[in-house]
Amino acid sequence: MANKWLKLWLEAIEKRVNFRVRVIEMAFVLDLIVAGIAVVQVSLTVMVRGSATTTFLGAGLTGVINFALNMNFLIQNWTVPETNIQAIWPIKVFCEDTPSEETESTIEPPLDWPSAGKASFQNVYASYVAGAIDVLEDITFDVEPSQKIGICGRTGSSILSALSKILQISRGSITVDGLELKWISPDALRERLLALPQNPVLVPGKIRENVDPRGTFTDAECISFLEKVGLWEFLEQQGGLDAPANEQTLSVGQSQLLVLARALAHPSSVMMMNEITSSLDAKSDLVIRDIIRENFQNNTIISVAHKLEHLLECDKVVLLVTGVFRSTMILSAVGERGLAFQSFIL
Repeated sequence: MANKWLKLWLEAIEKRVNFRVRVIEMAFVLDLIVAGIAVVQVSLTVMVRGSATTTFLGAGLTGVINFALNMNFLIQNWTVPETNIQAIWPIKVFCEDTPSEETESTIEPPLDWPSAGKASFQNVYASYVAGAIDVLEDITFDVEPSQKIGICGRTGSSILSALSKILQISRGSITVDGLELKWISPDALRERLLALPQNPVLVPGKIRENVDPRGTFTDAECISFLEKVGLWEFLEQQGGLDAPANEQTLSVGQSQLLVLARALAHPSSVMMMNEITSSLDAKSDLVIRDIIRENFQNNTIISVAHKLEHLLECDKVVLLVTGVFRSTMILSAVGERGLAFQSFIL
């Protein structure tokens, strides 16, 4: 799929470059034509001398200049829609040629699902495209309600992708609170699970729209969520809930705190975290970990992590080697298998 889109964009760029070259050629030819007309006109004026020659020469040159300006204006207005059409073309190809996600959904999950947060991976094999090489092989482990699981390994994020049905499950099963995920549509599943990515995702707009995208909370409730993550005191000086949510207003660490406030407003019993503090300094890292520990103690958390201090906070650590399940270790057993464990720690 990645190679397909690379080829598509390269073709679009090539077409745009060729089109620009043609426009430049047309403009150059137009300039040559105008210059030729001007030379012929001046030559005729010199050859035919008379009292009205100067007046005719001025009027003729003015007409030539106006002709050149009008033709340039015509070319520019012709290129604008052509350029816009070329910009839309990849989107059109995407809408027409990209297959939709396959789903065998036959059940609608209960409104309170997932309520407990129990998850189970049983002999899971998964790939990005059906029939392609598996990036996950024979993944088997269980997650109890409110348990904190650390995923360690270079392909650890693939576990989260499988849980959110971004990967195609070729063999095995994943269940959450007794429901096998293959029977739940991707949209319904992703709406019910809570994901905190490595790079914070902000909704273009105001702080209010990022804390409460669905508009279900009052301003006072939104402020309380921001206070819990320690962000309200700063935002109050920037314009409060009406402050813009962008990189000019918020640092990376503050953006991640805003994402946590959104998570508090729309909780789920199952949380997925993908190295959410990897781009932060040590102080911000500690602040976010304290907030998670204090506010999400009853949530099941599956977290991709490679720092020792992060993994030591987990109840269980799952080790992967190039997508292959290696072992599951209880926290107390980490020290006993330090050599195997240490090779995965950054």
